[in-house]
Amino acid sequence: MKIKTIVITLLLIVFICAQDIDKQKVQAFIDTLFADSMKKYNVPGGVIAIVHGKDVILSKGYGYADVVKQIPATSNTGFRVGSLSKLVTAAAAMQLVEKNQVDIHADIAKYLDVNIHTNYPDKVTLAHLLTHTSGFDVTDIGDAVRKVEEVIPLREFVAKYMTPQIYPPGKFFVYTNHGYALIGYLVEYIGKQKFADYVADNVFSPLGMNNSSFAQPLHERLTKEFAIGYNYAQGKYQALPVDFSNVTPADALVTTSDDFAKFMIAFIDKRNSKLLQQKTIEQMLDKQFSYAPQLAGRGYGFGEELFSDNRLHYGTRRAFSHTGGQLGFTSAMIIIPEYQVGMFIVLNRRVGKMRREIFEKFLQEFFPHPQNKFTGKKSTSKLEVYTGLYQKISYPQYSLEKIGALLDPGSTAMITAEDGRISSSKHGVFYEQEPDVFRNQNDLIVFRKDAQKNVTHFSIEQVAYQKIAWYQSPRLHLLFLLGAFFLFLLSIPLLIIEWWRKKSFPKTAKFAIHTTNLTFAMFLVLFIVEIIQVSGSGWDYGFLITTYVLLTWPIICVFVVLMALTLVGIAIYKRLWSLGWYIYSILLSTCAIIFICIIRYWNLTFF
Repeated sequence: MKIKTIVITLLLIVFICAQDIDKQKVQAFIDTLFADSMKKYNVPGGVIAIVHGKDVILSKGYGYADVVKQIPATSNTGFRVGSLSKLVTAAAAMQLVEKNQVDIHADIAKYLDVNIHTNYPDKVTLAHLLTHTSGFDVTDIGDAVRKVEEVIPLREFVAKYMTPQIYPPGKFFVYTNHGYALIGYLVEYIGKQKFADYVADNVFSPLGMNNSSFAQPLHERLTKEFAIGYNYAQGKYQALPVDFSNVTPADALVTTSDDFAKFMIAFIDKRNSKLLQQKTIEQMLDKQFSYAPQLAGRGYGFGEELFSDNRLHYGTRRAFSHTGGQLGFTSAMIIIPEYQVGMFIVLNRRVGKMRREIFEKFLQEFFPHPQNKFTGKKSTSKLEVYTGLYQKISYPQYSLEKIGALLDPGSTAMITAEDGRISSSKHGVFYEQEPDVFRNQNDLIVFRKDAQKNVTHFSIEQVAYQKIAWYQSPRLHLLFLLGAFFLFLLSIPLLIIEWWRKKSFPKTAKFAIHTTNLTFAMFLVLFIVEIIQVSGSGWDYGFLITTYVLLTWPIICVFVVLMALTLVGIAIYKRLWSLGWYIYSILLSTCAIIFICIIRYWNLTFF
């Protein structure tokens, strides 16, 4: 009976893979879907490519590449695809592996002429870099420049600006552009060509991708059909300037839907691929890292997805995908080996929801895959061991961008247990499937324990969370900073009252306390101004003048609080104040010290 079932299943798979897709039906469906989605999300233009086996089912542009000049987007229009660049970089690196020029599991340092500092005894390998498990911290600061002459050569960039290593290699997934910049330099150094030239000769040329390039600036021929990126505000499209990348291998690719269709076919029709050997492609599209066997993981370059029709996260079908974002652009690609189907989409406005929605609706229409409704059973285990506050580990830890975790409520998840179930404040209710493994209709959570059987982490999809103490809560820190801000501002009405009553400002210690309060309040004003100024592009182009003022201001805060503490100590020793002022001064001094500790923890200072 089991053999019969297996045979039927295999025949069904063969049938599905072999079946033709009605090109006209696909085009009609996508035409309507794309038009409706562009209107819904206010997107000026975009392109899409759909391939099946070795055939291009659809490659087409929609809307405008240039709104002002009314230039339509076509399958030959060049779009910036952001992090989809990493797939091309990964393919170039795997060519070196095929040629035995690089051992994918050997120390990467032996192949380079630059010193990359690491903090752990385990060696960083190409496999680690390709799967984003090298342990290097993540940052976007200084990744981009506004003028092409400001672009830092790749060798100089990786030598001077590689981020610190915060985890042992192979332990955690931390998505980093700098890791792929290092891969790109490896390709450049071993290949004995500039990275853009190597990729042009060894990736684009064999595949006939004649309208794709990493060059900065683009060749004049490619700029003739190049999409402009847009923002949308107050009912109007606003053209965004073209910037340039210091992490070229990670995000500088410009390509077309016609070209990228050829790239996808090289991975789907792997027996006939002109890019890589079949076994190499299978390596790239295989799970090379995951937090648990049940969870989606990482291939070499690609991210793995296990998905259903309800949500593209958990189910029985496997896919490999990547997304990208650039100033004014958003992109995505997905390959489903089971159906030999690939999809690529890029838009000239950064709206991630639209690209995902198109993928979902296409798959639901042409490759329906019903999922059985999940019914969980209440557990009799002691689930309290899993409860507590957890924080994402894949956030910047050594740069100013760490404050993203402070301001993002989604950076933490509270796990509670009740009535034989656990509940995540971010992910919903889960039922125990097996020890340390919980699931619901759409997701799977796997907990990790240390040698003493204490729960330390949980993982969901490719994201890991680390258990933290209550006093490490970003929300608690943010609430304290806001509360302290209003407490510090009390100095303003107190000073006004003092002036009104005595026609003079308070002297010595009391004046020092008010000075400290206003200095700290000013820091939070500078912080708010900075966040407003960098909303959107962050510090991609480096620090602003206001950033240096913000990071220097805590030095002034430390000076005034030390002065205030000295004078308050004298006042207390000489019993110069009333009990109310003693309590007020001690409370404010304590707040100021905690305040400095918190802003230091979140890298809001140079010291």
